[in-house]
Amino acid sequence: MTRSNTLLYVALPAVVEACLWVSLVGDRLLQAPRGPRLVLTAAGLWVAVLLAISGWPDATDKWRRTAFDQAIPGHGGRLREAVPKLWRSPPSDRRALEAQALLDRHLRNGAPALVIAEPALTVETLVRSDRVNVLPIGDPEQDNVVPNETYPKVRRAIDRLPPGTLMLTQLAVFGAPVKPLGLRPNSRGRLVRQQKLALDRIRARFRLEEVDRSPRGFAVVRLAARRGE
Repeated sequence: MTRSNTLLYVALPAVVEACLWVSLVGDRLLQAPRGPRLVLTAAGLWVAVLLAISGWPDATDKWRRTAFDQAIPGHGGRLREAVPKLWRSPPSDRRALEAQALLDRHLRNGAPALVIAEPALTVETLVRSDRVNVLPIGDPEQDNVVPNETYPKVRRAIDRLPPGTLMLTQLAVFGAPVKPLGLRPNSRGRLVRQQKLALDRIRARFRLEEVDRSPRGFAVVRLAARRGE
């Protein structure tokens, strides 16, 4: 299962073929007798209505967050409040502020950071702190869909990590089950499979020595060489 917002990217050939098929059917439909033409047109409209109904809750939720809705007097009418708020770039997840603070405390400004935390939280923490991940992982959720393409690069990056490297992680992810593909709510404290494999490989190579911890369960750990290595 992939996330709905990636359908056009991972299924482009199927989408193109479907559009071509609809175009050909439309040309034939104009030449068909009136009865079959009405039946097929009604069926197409019915499918369109079902799709609209199924997507309506998500569409209305996103509509409330648009600038147009905020600008309508007596409806949204909060544009003057919303613009300054967006300009300050409020966090989507307030925990990202705590994670960012730990990175800023232990790493120089702009330095790459080794971060293994909840997928969305990992991305937001790195973006807010203006850093790139030491591991070649862009969006953990997206990269996890094509593990054969992405994990070999992650594995090689882990094998090149020197002892003494600092890593930001969450204590809750240790021992937690892997986050299934496509699971959205109630997934706090879970890593996607690619992140879990990366964390396991790091723990196999190094001892994790805690350096700092935050109230919400973030920890900065140092990767220490195992004895005999």
